[in-house]
Amino acid sequence: MIQVDATRFIALASSIHIRTKIQLEEAVARLPIQKVRDLVVAAARTYPTFMGFIRDEVNKLDAEHAAKVVDLDYHSKTAWRALNVEYSKLNARRQYDQSWEALETVNAYFKAIRKACPQSASFGTKKSGLETCRKIGKTICLSNGVVADEVRKSFQWDNALEETMMGIARTLTQDERDRLMRDEFGDKLEELVSNSRTYCVLPEISEVLDLMRGDVESNETTMKVIYLDDEEDEDQD
Repeated sequence: MIQVDATRFIALASSIHIRTKIQLEEAVARLPIQKVRDLVVAAARTYPTFMGFIRDEVNKLDAEHAAKVVDLDYHSKTAWRALNVEYSKLNARRQYDQSWEALETVNAYFKAIRKACPQSASFGTKKSGLETCRKIGKTICLSNGVVADEVRKSFQWDNALEETMMGIARTLTQDERDRLMRDEFGDKLEELVSNSRTYCVLPEISEVLDLMRGDVESNETTMKVIYLDDEEDEDQD
């Protein structure tokens, strides 16, 4: 990161006749976003009051995250469509060719789910993220057709689903994990583990189950964490 002398920058800003709020906004808008970030960090290091402003804004964002429940279930519905409907009218050869696109679509949903569930997210949002991943996992196991078969083969080694679930689970306390496991989520997660063994996919899903049960410490797990219409299959639930 570029080191910037905040005092020198402020003096420079004054010397180029930034006199009004509008002029200041226009000047800042011209700067690359990374340069703005560098200047903000430099100013915060120089001026404790400015650091306080930043801390207050971050706390506000965390409070908003903690109070808001985001329903992520639509990702499971669109993932089901990608594997079962989107390419179903194509011939077998073209379905095979499009299977990589379907795989990329599903993995993009995992990234979006993980991004929606940071440490500061509400329990309800994290619950939705885990449940949505579980539903997508069931879709991967049970869907039929050329596209579904090819995607399922990829998940014999691709652990994007497990990494996403593990990442979310690590942000929960063990009490919160126990609360989820006492709900129907616990039984359905065990069902997913069983299906994964039947179809030889999702190779690390049992590690997610172990963490949720409290059989392993969350900080001892070595898995990496990544940051991946009305029609719905009856197996979604």
